[in-house]
Amino acid sequence: MSENKITTQILALRPGKREMGIAALEGQDLVFWGAAGFRGHRQELLEVVERRVQGLVRTYQPEVIAIEQPSQLRLAASWSLPGIINCLSAVAEKNGLQFRVYDRWVIREKLFGLAWANRRELADRMVKLYPHLARYRNCSSRWQESYWLAMFMAVAVGVVCERDGN
Repeated sequence: MSENKITTQILALRPGKREMGIAALEGQDLVFWGAAGFRGHRQELLEVVERRVQGLVRTYQPEVIAIEQPSQLRLAASWSLPGIINCLSAVAEKNGLQFRVYDRWVIREKLFGLAWANRRELADRMVKLYPHLARYRNCSSRWQESYWLAMFMAVAVGVVCERDGN
């Protein structure tokens, strides 16, 4: 008798004030990854984020939207980040999806067994799980590295969410 495991569709996001890391998983399979840059005034920015995430929901039909909870420092330093998180929560609610928030230290603990791992170490761990992401790991500038580290964090959020199950 074979055991049937339910495959969870996950849209994992790492929201930021300038860019958002994105990963879509079907079970353990990473089916989409990337980062989206955002610019604009508050209301315009929130509309752009909402349209982008609604498009991802239509395309990948997730059951869960999972995000990394930004640190209090990041929240305090950004006028837009709290609004973006509220927007993501509203998109999940509007579409009848679960909305899960993961603390960055919990993510690192679950992936490494140690909460102190840095973002570069986390990216290296994601490359071990998904070798096709290696091309995004070696960047020629700090700006590129920061941009792609958001994507690696989204992938990590998705992996932790998938491992947590329903």
